[in-house]
Amino acid sequence: MIGKKKTFWVLVADSGQARVLKYQPAGYGLEQLEAIESPARHDRTRDLKSDTFGRTYNARGPARHSLKGRTDAHEHMEQEFVRLLAGKLAKAARGSDYDELIVIADPRTLGRLRGFVSDAEASRVSHQLNVNLTSASLEDLERRIHSKIFTLPD
Repeated sequence: MIGKKKTFWVLVADSGQARVLKYQPAGYGLEQLEAIESPARHDRTRDLKSDTFGRTYNARGPARHSLKGRTDAHEHMEQEFVRLLAGKLAKAARGSDYDELIVIADPRTLGRLRGFVSDAEASRVSHQLNVNLTSASLEDLERRIHSKIFTLPD
């Protein structure tokens, strides 16, 4: 009986864009399944938040104080984008769309992604490359994946 071939997905991401690819090591290469871009990727910070901070009254007396935001608007949007990516991967994992996942992302995105995936999804991550390759061509990605991950030691 011939066993089922494993399906490898590759997530190539940074804080504002991502590509989901299907990788077939037996010489078939990479196929792009989806390209995802954060809607706020090119927005300016002032366009992502309200004009002024909220105000509060002092506990004693009539003085009022400004409330500062706890996070930068861009950081918040980056976190929401990574949460979206994690959700898409979780849905695909539940549907058995892939057997193993290779994650290629910059350090910040990789760390955030780890915080949003469940143990079940994390168990499918076979390799992680801590580098930003979102602008790399499919040929360059395939070469890097093959040389870093699927090369057998001598």
